[in-house]
Amino acid sequence: MKQVKEVKELLKGLEVVGVAGVKIAADGKVGLDDLTHLVELAKQIDVLTAAVQGINEIDDEIKDLDQAEIIELVGAVYGLAKALKDAKK
Repeated sequence: MKQVKEVKELLKGLEVVGVAGVKIAADGKVGLDDLTHLVELAKQIDVLTAAVQGINEIDDEIKDLDQAEIIELVGAVYGLAKALKDAKK
């Protein structure tokens, strides 16, 4: 079974950016109070770097997914959606 590591790293990077975006947009405006969210984002630079480092391998990873990999990726997408929803609270 091949791995879906790069796809999962991309989804995690999208989660980090998405959560920061949700928090920044929560009050409907961007202000100095949003700097804390940008600092949180900057602290996760290793996640963001990993998200884009292997982006060229994603096509190969998703070309012929088996059932276990599909389940794994659906779980990762669910985790992303849940994190975005939780960030709105």
